This record gives sequence, structure tokens and C-alpha cells, in this order.
Amino acid sequence: MRPEIILLDLNYTLIGDQQTSRYIRPIERRVELEEYRLDLVEALAGYRVFMLTARPERQKAATLGAMGRRIPELVLERAYFNTHDELPPDAKRRMLKTYILPDGIDPAICFAIESNPKTRSMYSVNGIKAAPYSARLVERLEAARE
Repeated sequence: MRPEIILLDLNYTLIGDQQTSRYIRPIERRVELEEYRLDLVEALAGYRVFMLTARPERQKAATLGAMGRRIPELVLERAYFNTHDELPPDAKRRMLKTYILPDGIDPAICFAIESNPKTRSMYSVNGIKAAPYSARLVERLEAARE
């Protein structure tokens, strides 16, 4: 089954150089230098994409502004940032239960591309299949879209 909605992780998933870019300060400089996985950006065309990130809410404007300038072909239907300084699984559980599921979105039509194993487990408990980024996953997304 082709997923309708992709729940997209930002750090370590969409951003391919997180191991080094996470040390760049201030955030305004960091978001201009982060390297996005362009193969993933291309593979997401045609899907409804909700970005869920553990990145703090205070970095939302800088992050989304840079993404809009640097990868305008990635259309985010929604973008949720960490409002309570929680660990990634907790922050994303809150986003899921506060914003996504109450909108009547069936978990069965969602697929999460997620780097954190604990967050993938949280998605699974909530009926959402999840996998980390890989070249094979990108190929599967592209094939399912056709």
C-alpha cells in the first residue's frame, strides 16, 4: 500500500550532515549550511509531507525560512517543532496526539521516515510504520508514487 502522508524527521533524516552541522552556531548560520538529502526531497514529491522535529520551536522560523530558500521543491503541508523541550519520542508523541490524530487522520495511511529507534517504536505503538532513511527507502517511495 502506498502511504498518503509521510511523517518526516528533520535531524539525521532530511539533514544528511547532522553529525557535524549540529555544532554550527548561531542557528541562522547553521540552517544555511546544513546539507539536505536531495534524493529524499525528490522522492517526497507528490506525497503529503508533515515534518515532525525535536528541534526547538524557537528555531522554527530560521529553519523553515532556510528550507524555503534552499529546497523550495519540498512542500511541507505541516511542520511541528518541539514546544516543551522534550526528548524526540515524547515530543513527537505529543505532536501526533495533539495535532495529527485529532484531525481524523488514520495512522494506516501514514509512514514515518525517522532516524531515532525509540521514536520509530513510538510510531509503531500508534499504528504507524516507520523506517530510517536509506537509498533503498528512497527507491521504494519513488516506485510507490508511480
